[in-house]
Amino acid sequence: MTALALGRPRRGGVPARRALSRWTWRLFRREWRGQLLVVTLITVAVAAATGSVTLVHNAGQATDAEFGSAGALLNLDGADPGRLAAGLAAARKAFGTVEVVGHHSVPIPGGVEAVDFRAQSPHGRFAGGLLAVRSGRYPAGDAEVAVTDGVAEVLRLRIGSTLALDGRRRSVVGIVENPHKLSDEFALVTPASAGAPDHVSVLVRNANAMDAFMRMLPAHNAYAGSEEQGSGDSASTFLTVAVVTVFLLLASLIAAAGFAVVAQRRLRQVGVLAAVGATP
Repeated sequence: MTALALGRPRRGGVPARRALSRWTWRLFRREWRGQLLVVTLITVAVAAATGSVTLVHNAGQATDAEFGSAGALLNLDGADPGRLAAGLAAARKAFGTVEVVGHHSVPIPGGVEAVDFRAQSPHGRFAGGLLAVRSGRYPAGDAEVAVTDGVAEVLRLRIGSTLALDGRRRSVVGIVENPHKLSDEFALVTPASAGAPDHVSVLVRNANAMDAFMRMLPAHNAYAGSEEQGSGDSASTFLTVAVVTVFLLLASLIAAAGFAVVAQRRLRQVGVLAAVGATP
């Protein structure tokens, strides 16, 4: 008996492994639906976490909704045409290639909202990607205008209608949008027909020449401030990390709950295995 006991495999050998494999296969065939449900639940949780993080990351990085491909944006006051002209000349001298976008806000009669009449070229150096045509075409003359869908809905406009909100009669030739910011509502006109702007946005390649630009400006200039693309990266990074943490924690809790349920249902089988000598 001693020799026979000493000659046996300490861990059951091949017969024990074969028996355990058959037992595992029978359990899987009997309960594969429940196991599939647990795996599906974990997969959905991980997919939701990944998708949410991707959306937050892209939303946080969509800083080109106002800058386009520019690196910085200067704001110039348009109240004084002479100072505005001096500011634009200083910007061109300091930064080289610039793109000018004029804004003229016109209130809607009988309402509290205003329409931004935007003088912008659809093929601008930096902001060309901030315009897209949904239907119709871009305005090409002094008597033409294109509006966003929000403006068209508020003013009950359609292609072929006449818009005279700013005192000039223009025919609506298209429905446009800012593809990087769909909530951006405006009326697009040609720069030649825009008239005097309330303020001007000057898009420049980068802000490295900001000191030179400030030195070139005359006293009491039209400069009203500047922004640099990427200035909100810290906040967007923090938001992304927070969302990643929350959703990964949620996915971990779902996975842990799923495995805990499976383990709880296996207590009887595990007890039987332990009773016949199975090791941990």
